Amino acid sequence: MEPNRANFQWTAVVLTCSDNQWSQSVQQELDIRQAKGLFPKDVILLTIEDPKSNVGSGGATINALLAVTEYICAKKGYTAINADVLQNCYILILHSGRCYPYSSCRQAFLPLPVKYQKSSYDSLLCLIDITYKTVTESIAQYAPPGIWVCSTDMMLCVPEGAKFQWTDADVCAVTFPSSVSYCKDHGIYKTDSQGFVEDILYKVDENEILKYIGPNENPLIVTGLLYFKQNVAEKILSFHVKPPLDGCTYIGLDSGQTPKQLSLFFDVLLPMATNITEEDFVSGKRVHSFKDFPVNQDRSGDWQNAKEVRQILWNELNSLKIMTCVIEGGQYLYLTNSAQDFLNQIIHCPLQSQSRNLVWHKITHSYIDSEADISETSTLINSVIQKNVEVGEKSVLINCYLDGKIQIGNNSLCNGLRLDLSNVSS
Repeated sequence: MEPNRANFQWTAVVLTCSDNQWSQSVQQELDIRQAKGLFPKDVILLTIEDPKSNVGSGGATINALLAVTEYICAKKGYTAINADVLQNCYILILHSGRCYPYSSCRQAFLPLPVKYQKSSYDSLLCLIDITYKTVTESIAQYAPPGIWVCSTDMMLCVPEGAKFQWTDADVCAVTFPSSVSYCKDHGIYKTDSQGFVEDILYKVDENEILKYIGPNENPLIVTGLLYFKQNVAEKILSFHVKPPLDGCTYIGLDSGQTPKQLSLFFDVLLPMATNITEEDFVSGKRVHSFKDFPVNQDRSGDWQNAKEVRQILWNELNSLKIMTCVIEGGQYLYLTNSAQDFLNQIIHCPLQSQSRNLVWHKITHSYIDSEADISETSTLINSVIQKNVEVGEKSVLINCYLDGKIQIGNNSLCNGLRLDLSNVSS
């Protein structure tokens, strides 16, 4: 399918957040980006607070879709939620994810050592900006109207000019061929000969993965990027009026429903996989560490409630199918809590090769005094380094102010460090 570059534009971009205070700050960041031209001026930008902590990626998606639909309905003059407003809409839901030890603003607003080659935009570019650009310009324009859901706890690397075959499907899972060793720590899609998803396997060992791929084939890694066709989006939207499933939305909680935790992949997508049986799914045999869905029947009340929720999910979603959209030459990198992984991902950022319009600089939005000694292999982002400061090899400094006789060793990471020793005698 050929892209419609001239006309493609999002109807709305939504970022989910875990609490109200955080959501207000994020909304300001989105508004600033829109004012500076990173988002078109007529795109709806919303920050949606999760109705309760730990609703899971599935719960956050359902709640965000409900909130943005309600917003669009209000703009069009409807007094009640009407799924018809989703017709011809392109909606992008971004999940801000978990707390991240190397960025005070979580992964989404992790600053990167990059600038636009030709742009008047002079602010820091963050991971959310590059992710938005990648999804918008390299992937979403190939698809018909629908809902896109994207995690921000990953680096999604799509080479410039990458070709892939877009197939019209209920749900499309964007994926890349990846190594067996990397996939074992994440998940893979098991597909049939036509590319439809038969199963979603999570953290299985290498020998198990090898059973599902042919000679000279690489497994298809589960990324955090999904497309839902309009009819599927309407089904998901309808969950807010299907108790007890409505417990993952603000409407359900306001009406007294018990909070529900749903995984986007193992509760919403899994019943669409063609090799999953109703018994295995509804009984909870395929549940992955979601405590709201106990498999222990001794806790009969909780177990029965979980079974009821999963039966609704099965009945509503099992008739749908997931197609994989495979992008050759692409790469998926999950942002782990490993400090060494973080250093490598910043210093040798894999996103560097995906756009000629992006220029990568080891020194970005930073001031370095002429008497400071900074290794050429280190990266500085949004930092001020005064005289007498020494920074060793392969180190990363983000949001720092250093002045005085200070020595940063090799392979070090400093984030948000303000240290002024200029008046301290040696």
